[in-house]
Amino acid sequence: MTTTLKLISAFGIVLFGILFSVTYVSPEKVEETARNFVKSQIEKEILEQQQAISESSITEAVSNIAGRLGLEKEQIQADLQNDLPEKISSC
Repeated sequence: MTTTLKLISAFGIVLFGILFSVTYVSPEKVEETARNFVKSQIEKEILEQQQAISESSITEAVSNIAGRLGLEKEQIQADLQNDLPEKISSC
């Protein structure tokens, strides 16, 4: 039992030490990787929410009102879909 605990703790120390040293050796790479991960997660969530909103009945009512006011729904949707990654990355 104590041997197993010692092996697990030694493995944890080695693993933590490796990860800790990687952050000191190349902090720019770690930061870039984290930034890209967060950016991709935000894009994914925004696209999912945009899809859910565009499929709701309220969106249809607002779209009808916007059509009456002369707004171009397709142009607005295309602008949102095309410029979404640039808008997120510029923040």
